[in-house]
Amino acid sequence: MQINKDTKLRDLPESIQKHLQVLASFQTKQALGSITFILFNLMLFPILVPFMDLYAWLTLPLVVIMNGWCIYLMFRNTYTIQLHAFLYIGILSCVGAWGYFISTQKYAYHVLELQSPVFFLITAAGMAIVVFAILQYYKKKMSDTSTKEKKRPTSTISYLLVGIAPGMGILFYHQVTKQSELSLVISMVGAFYIFAVFFAYFSVKFIHKYLFMRANRHLVRLEKPLKKSKNPNIEVR
Repeated sequence: MQINKDTKLRDLPESIQKHLQVLASFQTKQALGSITFILFNLMLFPILVPFMDLYAWLTLPLVVIMNGWCIYLMFRNTYTIQLHAFLYIGILSCVGAWGYFISTQKYAYHVLELQSPVFFLITAAGMAIVVFAILQYYKKKMSDTSTKEKKRPTSTISYLLVGIAPGMGILFYHQVTKQSELSLVISMVGAFYIFAVFFAYFSVKFIHKYLFMRANRHLVRLEKPLKKSKNPNIEVR
């Protein structure tokens, strides 16, 4: 994962350069807040409705921790959390994947009465495939520092399509059967599972990005606060 310290950033492939970039300082807290308090917290609906103790205990403590973590970051100096932000997004995505996966099982088992272990095994396998495949994708892509033209690795889109296949299958089943009394629930189960897969993808991506940047700090260009110049009308970095 570590790149030779004699290597210059400009000599690396564009994909690796992007993987080493930080968020703009003025966007960091806005991005963390939007992702957490809007996108992530939407997960509370399937967790709480209908309320069941087991599923609440499996997910709610983690949701509370992530919201508390985000609030803590909101009060930190933006320039001190430039790397920390990617670790946070990675862990947040991991919790999001877990929450939506649990919600998928909750609605499938208790509402659709899909109580066979086959459904759990298929959906769990889809998640595992995405996590393993994306991890291998980034491991291979970030280990090749050559800028020479080469065969491109399989796109992450291909892995995502494999992962969301069970969820798409559920939605397709709904379109074919049109069982009105269960149509909404079937659509929700499919949507929850697709959200779980996408959160799993972002979890692997950002945790890998954080570890990759930590291992190659000499290539990471962190933003620095503005310095006051002797001329009061001019600020420099």
